Amino acid sequence: MKNIFKTLVVLTALMTTIASCKKLALQKDYDYSASVYSSQVNQSLWDFMNTRSDLFSGLMNALTYVDPNATGIKKTYMTPQSGTTFLLLTNSALTDITNVNSYWYKNLRYSTDSAKWILHGSDWSQYNKDTITEVLKYHVLKGDYSLKNVGGVPIWVPTYALSATNDSAYINLQLTPDRNAYFYINAYTGSPTGNTKARTPDLHLNGGVIVHVMDTYMQEPPRSAVHN
Repeated sequence: MKNIFKTLVVLTALMTTIASCKKLALQKDYDYSASVYSSQVNQSLWDFMNTRSDLFSGLMNALTYVDPNATGIKKTYMTPQSGTTFLLLTNSALTDITNVNSYWYKNLRYSTDSAKWILHGSDWSQYNKDTITEVLKYHVLKGDYSLKNVGGVPIWVPTYALSATNDSAYINLQLTPDRNAYFYINAYTGSPTGNTKARTPDLHLNGGVIVHVMDTYMQEPPRSAVHN
């Protein structure tokens, strides 16, 4: 009798489970609304930089130092042309001396008596204006380069530092050909910065401006790397 009772209990549990499974299988799908990540930022480039001074104060101070009247490179940032791409340098890339790859850390300067090296900078006034201007121009690309038109094959693109006396001021761009699709800058063979990827790639700002936020500043490649 006990065995019959146990069998009935097992069968009842099994039937309940099957019924539950059928109910789940026949349940209608929940409504699903497809969405696509938007990288649009409804701000001008200059407003975007000013609202994130925790990231870009070093860059803004550098622009003011080399171009106080906003007639040159600072004007390029304040009123950029449509279709321009900016590699926007954070404080980590420029002025953060705890980062051994920052500009202030890597570019040594002389002390006032010119007899001893100081390990790192502490103010833009310690650097040559023409040199800093060149660095800033090199991070502005002539053209629209986003995730839409940069692929797995590396390309060299011209920058605002390109001139008759500097024909190697190009930036190398590439997406990794895998599911992650990292946006790499100057990842060519022999690059002093190695395989550097954007901190935040592909931001679309007002006026048709493309921004890739960078925690590392780029160094101009040797002429042989570009022209070979």
